[in-house]
Amino acid sequence: MKIRNWIYILSASVLLSGGLVSCSLDVDPRQSIDADIALDTQEGVNAAINSVYARLRAQANYGRDLLGVSDALADVGRTTNNSGRFIGENNNQPNAHFGHWANSYFAINEANILLDRIAAGNIQGANQGTLDRWEGELKFLRALYYFDLVKAYSYIPTAIHLPGVVDEGGIPMPLEGSITSDVAVNRLTPRSTIDENYDQIMSDLNDAIRLLTPGGRGVQFASGNAAQALLARVALYRGEYQTAVEAATGALAGPVGTVLNANNYAAGWRTAVHPESVFEVRFQLSEEALGVNVSKQSSFTVLLNLENKNAQGGWGDFIPQQKILDLFGLEQLFIGPDPDAEGALANNNNWDVTRNEDVRAFQYTTGNTVRNAGRQIESIKFLAKNDFPWVITRL
Repeated sequence: MKIRNWIYILSASVLLSGGLVSCSLDVDPRQSIDADIALDTQEGVNAAINSVYARLRAQANYGRDLLGVSDALADVGRTTNNSGRFIGENNNQPNAHFGHWANSYFAINEANILLDRIAAGNIQGANQGTLDRWEGELKFLRALYYFDLVKAYSYIPTAIHLPGVVDEGGIPMPLEGSITSDVAVNRLTPRSTIDENYDQIMSDLNDAIRLLTPGGRGVQFASGNAAQALLARVALYRGEYQTAVEAATGALAGPVGTVLNANNYAAGWRTAVHPESVFEVRFQLSEEALGVNVSKQSSFTVLLNLENKNAQGGWGDFIPQQKILDLFGLEQLFIGPDPDAEGALANNNNWDVTRNEDVRAFQYTTGNTVRNAGRQIESIKFLAKNDFPWVITRL
């Protein structure tokens, strides 16, 4: 019997009903495409590249955890116990940590398979410009996934003070795809050194800068400017400060991403596309979102919108610590016309916060009394858009 390698285009289960049936093993499954066929056309490669982008939206990655768990593991906030989420991370309990390992390596393997196929050539309908764009976008994505992995699972280079003692190595870094299970099981890629990880990430980003136009296809896709911005951050983590300055300067001079002034800062987070973005992971439709329990909006605020603060649309699991409240001058403030009027104090629309001159203070307000923790000061950076509680994540 011939065993084929399949790329599953749809997330579907094959269900058998009505008892046993006879069938031919030579019939191709309808929800699948032979990998050799799928990656032979421009349309097939474009669809496969979209899959690498889409994995960034997973809860373990930019869907929530790379932002929410990061804050919970730090000392900037505290949990409300409204839903029980983030408690283990906030207490730094064993095994309460990031979980983007598997999803990131799935995406990296997809990127590697595609890069191998692009290098082989002979893809119907693809000219050299298209091949260069594909390679540039995939190398940007591979660099982003590897950077997020090495930050979480290895020491940051500028934080290592005892080389050979606290430096336990980097992360595994396969650079070729595994399209069959036997290759994946038997490869056993060893951990690279931290320097090898950063060398490869920076090499991929420099290739992406060379291959992509500055603005690319817009902020929802990789571009030369996005690669420069990410290179600046990678270089900063590595301690290569001159490279960081040069890459950041190049990114800021490009056609995407405009630094907002103080008057426009808060409003920028309420626009469909953030004016400062050079690369966005965007949840545009409600059916793309992760659900009210684990979205970023739900994690940081109970509010659904600012027009009616009595309407509950999230859990508000994580709120700022006192040091953050003090930093921005945040205290609950009654703004209603008459505190003695019936129901005035209970009306959440009658409450806001005091703020100092720091423009970041406008990303906070009071929530509502629906949840167990009562009316708290919450972050509204990821407040709902388009009538559903999922928004963009910016690079």
